[in-house]
Amino acid sequence: GILLFGFIGMILSGRRAFFISTFDSILTFYIFILFLPRKEMNNILRAQIKNIWIIGFPTIVLIYAFIYFIKIDFSLILTSLTSYDINSDIYRTIQASSLLDGIVENPLIGKGHGTVADIIRSDKPWRYELSYLSLLFHTGLIGTSLYSIGFIWIYYRGFRIISLGGEQAIIMIGLLNGFTAMVISYATNPYFDAFDILWVIFLPIAYINIISTNLKNINTSGLSRMSYLKKKFN
Repeated sequence: GILLFGFIGMILSGRRAFFISTFDSILTFYIFILFLPRKEMNNILRAQIKNIWIIGFPTIVLIYAFIYFIKIDFSLILTSLTSYDINSDIYRTIQASSLLDGIVENPLIGKGHGTVADIIRSDKPWRYELSYLSLLFHTGLIGTSLYSIGFIWIYYRGFRIISLGGEQAIIMIGLLNGFTAMVISYATNPYFDAFDILWVIFLPIAYINIISTNLKNINTSGLSRMSYLKKKFN
């Protein structure tokens, strides 16, 4: 029910970023479950096929009800999802060109945090919507590579936890899925530049640290790694 109404809410919001992130999350979910032990992966895939039939029919009925009884014009919603703000696109094109010019001038170490390009987009002149280009502009190839190490570490340790299977693997898939949606969205919106969004990064890190700490205690209990995880989480 929650998934169903969440899907309807996504459609009614009319926001392209929300729409794209939702479907990206479906794709990345199926990519992440490939790292599960084969038996668990097959069980999840069978359950998902069953859920498609269970959720698909009520969704069609509810959409029909919205159209017929509540008189919601879905053509307007689809238009809002497929239309483009020409002014915004022009500004982002100019922004990209300006940032690229700065990157070419200082490709290795960048211009430094707090510096601005030729175009100013908001009341915070150092903040740009094209966040990855902005990161290259401010920190260069060296700084961007150092920032990337932290993200790569999250995926590396996350995939290792998923490969162990069990409840902790399912939780890790959910955390990585949400994290990936934000990483993709960050390309065109500076979400990680806001302090109140950084929990999206540190939540999977905290969970990875919890699992790692538990695994370090295996020797004191005399259990194998898999036995310990099954005892702890299942």
